Amino acid sequence: MTAQDIDGDVTPSEPQGEKQEDPRRSVYVAARLTSGEDTIDCQILNISTGGAKLRIKHAGEIDAEVVLTIESHGTFPARVAWRKGDQMGLEFLGDRARAARLVWDLLENPDVEKESRRFTRTRVLWSGRLHASGRAADCRVLNISAFGARVRLVEPTVIDSRVTLRIERFGEFPSDVVWKDGEFLGISFRDDPEDIVQIFGEALPNARDQFET
Repeated sequence: MTAQDIDGDVTPSEPQGEKQEDPRRSVYVAARLTSGEDTIDCQILNISTGGAKLRIKHAGEIDAEVVLTIESHGTFPARVAWRKGDQMGLEFLGDRARAARLVWDLLENPDVEKESRRFTRTRVLWSGRLHASGRAADCRVLNISAFGARVRLVEPTVIDSRVTLRIERFGEFPSDVVWKDGEFLGISFRDDPEDIVQIFGEALPNARDQFET
């Protein structure tokens, strides 16, 4: 079966099968799609741990299962969930933790494109507390950006995928855990990055300029 066999009435803004627990984040990153023996240039328009939305310039058929290649990040097998016009939705197959790390890396350091916005990380060492499902865990915030933060748990703790990070002086930040490596976590803020910049102020010295350019 090819991607053209998939229901064409599904719209790009509400792709069929997208999981609501996987928030989509806008990016603009060049990539390549491999379908059989064909290699197709594409752009990633948004991405989540579950999949990605692409723009492609290819009128021909595309296999139902493909490989997405992103320079400096590797290859990611995927299933074509929907296709309409020059846009297509992919569902990632395989290691979900690896896909989560990809999302983190792309959002923190997207390819240099006019349409991309770079969220510079700032090193900090703040005490924090993660709240999830009635539990709380002390942590240390190691770096932070308008997009999210890298934190270290003070003690081994089971952490849900949805948490609230509380930082004294700044308040509470609803977040998603996008990767976990031992006691280290990468979290993505749910609030708009511009609102995050306003909250942290001088703690993100370069971020305000990025939004004003």
